[in-house]
Amino acid sequence: MRDLFVTLCHIAMHCSVVQNDNMDFNNSNNQTVNTNSILQTEKFVDIHGIIENLLSGMVFLLPIFFLPFTADAFSLNKAYLVMLTAVLSLLLFFVDAFRKKKLQIRSLSSYLPFFIILLGALISTYFSTNRRISMFGYFGNYESSFIFIFSLALIGFVSSNVKINFSKFIKFFFSGVSLSVLLSLVAFYLRFIPGLGQTGNSFSLVGSNHLLVGLEVVVILGSFYKLGNLAVKDLKSSLLFGFFISICTIHLLIVGNILALALTFITIFYLFITSKVDFAKTRNVFMPIAVMVIFVTFVNYFNVTREVFGIQPFQEAQRLPLTESWLVSIQSVRDFPFTGTGLGTFITDFTRYRPASLNVGDAWESRFAFPYNDVFLWLATAGLVGLTLYILFWVLVIKDSFKILREGKDKYFISFIVVITFISLMFFGNSVPLYALLFILVGVVINHKESSFITSYSLGSIGAASFIAFVLTSVFGYQAYGVYAGQAKFLQSLATNNVSERYQLQSAAIMADKTESVYMRSFIDTSLFVARSISQNEKPTETDMSDVQQLVSNSVENARLLTEVINPLDVSNWEMRGQVYDALSGVAENADQFATSAYTNAINLESTNPRLWLRLGSVYYRQKDYASAVQSFSRSVQLKADYANAQYNLAFALRDYGDLSNALIRLQIAKRLVSAESEDGKRLDQDIAEMEKLIEQAKANSKIQENEQVSSVPVVETVEESKVEEVVSEPLTNPGEQDVNQIEPIVDAPLANPPE
Repeated sequence: MRDLFVTLCHIAMHCSVVQNDNMDFNNSNNQTVNTNSILQTEKFVDIHGIIENLLSGMVFLLPIFFLPFTADAFSLNKAYLVMLTAVLSLLLFFVDAFRKKKLQIRSLSSYLPFFIILLGALISTYFSTNRRISMFGYFGNYESSFIFIFSLALIGFVSSNVKINFSKFIKFFFSGVSLSVLLSLVAFYLRFIPGLGQTGNSFSLVGSNHLLVGLEVVVILGSFYKLGNLAVKDLKSSLLFGFFISICTIHLLIVGNILALALTFITIFYLFITSKVDFAKTRNVFMPIAVMVIFVTFVNYFNVTREVFGIQPFQEAQRLPLTESWLVSIQSVRDFPFTGTGLGTFITDFTRYRPASLNVGDAWESRFAFPYNDVFLWLATAGLVGLTLYILFWVLVIKDSFKILREGKDKYFISFIVVITFISLMFFGNSVPLYALLFILVGVVINHKESSFITSYSLGSIGAASFIAFVLTSVFGYQAYGVYAGQAKFLQSLATNNVSERYQLQSAAIMADKTESVYMRSFIDTSLFVARSISQNEKPTETDMSDVQQLVSNSVENARLLTEVINPLDVSNWEMRGQVYDALSGVAENADQFATSAYTNAINLESTNPRLWLRLGSVYYRQKDYASAVQSFSRSVQLKADYANAQYNLAFALRDYGDLSNALIRLQIAKRLVSAESEDGKRLDQDIAEMEKLIEQAKANSKIQENEQVSSVPVVETVEESKVEEVVSEPLTNPGEQDVNQIEPIVDAPLANPPE
């Protein structure tokens, strides 16, 4: 029995040695093997699998990702999620190489598309009119920055050296988009999302309706392609892709985007006639899809059902039209032909070359940070050099995607998704989820290309690469901490009703991120509000007066810092500087002259904005420079004829200038621009009646003077005498016809300063 036990032990040990030929056991033959391999085999961690899951999780989260504690809930968090994924995946990749003592990457020529797009971004950043913005982005636009494009290139690099299950990856992306669409459908019908509260019927976690539409087009067409090329009858996959198609199609019909519907229909028709898809095995899936689509169309497009379900018309998000995008971009490249104005600076291009045609629509007060598509974006911000490199990047990507060797019915699926992604970006604008998808696709394409490898076994080289990845991660962490700290403090300041607390929180936000113009402008506004509140005390103490003086002094200094250091090309900064001196009119010496200078600089940066001309005219009116006031108000009216407040101000400037008949005409025009039943309409009736009396009185005085054959006194002087007895009118408001910020009290006379 004992001999049998010994024999079995020897057999077991022999089998173990065969299965683990590197194990370190002291056997009877005194042969040694490496025991470290035991730990490596038993505790092996598939880091490449972790990276694949990390990238899949990123594309799933991007369409729905936001954080409730940041003031910029969408752009910031989506861009920084991409950056975080980039540095973590790169760090994990080099850690895995260090552990394996082997670093193997594709040849450098494989990464030519990445080098090209990075070169264009680098040139544009170096010659930028604001390098900080081009490098890091700014509030509301962090995706048009060099670090974001660099992060995309890192993701593409890692994807090219990690084996990715593309089918699994694309399902994650489609699932994330479909979940985002589902939440938008809930918001459309209920105008409420559990956990988020009340929303508009056009709410989208992507950030904008047209961006969500762009994602839907990719999902619908990609799902059609996959559904029509299933290798076997796969019920699970059929139902999954059928669900993606149903959800996205329903929302697309609700939005009613004709361009997206036409693009989808044409592409599906092309797939049918070219036999790229075969629905013989999955045709039963389309019956419930068709039923749901017909039902939703019936409910949303018939008045009876709309009234029964309380469905309101879908409200499209504002977007810079194609024509205006072309006009802005072509004028920008005229002045900055080769390198453009710099990444992320399109908003300054927009204000500088803003077409007057925008004053006709509802978006006349909007300032757009993105054009219609990325062709115009690269043309304006990166110039001809950047646009050429951008186009070359796409040519190489699309060309390489058709060259990869794949088998099966869906062998062109990757190239199909690449092309559809390109079309979506061209028609529906810049999209963070689509760009993340694109660069991973490029990495997958590189991974499938036939290319040589660069292999290094040097621990020094691998360690240096790992150290660089660690440094990049640390720099990202430091940058992210400052940005997120400022965002969190600023959001808290907007949420509080305590003015003193708001002042402190905005001050903390500026300390965390000293280069953000939005924080500084809000801080200046809060400081002036606090100063006014203190000065209105019945018996202000010496401490109160000292605090007011300090607040005013800080506001002036911050306004100068905003316009002369942080961003001199931001028209909003100069507008804020003008408002600061407006508030100090009659208190500080030469405040009106400084306000005039600030508004003039703002107009130089955005000459077609009627609101700026109105503000400048108000300063001239306050100085009793009626000729200049008439000129400024007239320019505002020329730019926007239906601007009721401009017509109203022009009427009183003409009155005081002595042109009573034209003043009456302007009041009558303003009367037609507001509701007759509103308070503004009733007050305008009084103003018109008083203006008519002034005209009659001027005529009577002129007739008396003629009868008495006395030297005529200028009509202007007579009007001035009558004018003194006039009651100062309150500002017009018309929230029903125009934006609430459009008609506002900005002058002392005839419009009164607003109460705080």
